Amino acid sequence: MIKTNLCGLTSDEIRILAGSSTSHATTIANSLYKKRIGDIMLIPDIPKIVKEELNKKSVPGIYKPVASKKSSDGTIKYLFRNESEQEFETVLLTDNKRTKVCVSAQTG
Repeated sequence: MIKTNLCGLTSDEIRILAGSSTSHATTIANSLYKKRIGDIMLIPDIPKIVKEELNKKSVPGIYKPVASKKSSDGTIKYLFRNESEQEFETVLLTDNKRTKVCVSAQTG
């Protein structure tokens, strides 16, 4: 069974997926997006049965870098690996006025 990636879903989409209340869905979304909790079972204030149901159907989709490399111009390249062991890169570019992120659209 292919699991749904929670990262990128709205609170309403999470509510439908989890079969939960609006308040639970908001808590889940805040835990993912604001608190960056990367394990569904660690989300606070949600009934265990809701977490278990959500865990069966989805993955958080929040990954910590497994490697990083900083270049002489300050650019940082990050390597991430998802739960399927697929790797993807993201590059953080900074200058005096702004910070930009370049996200790879492919894995492998």
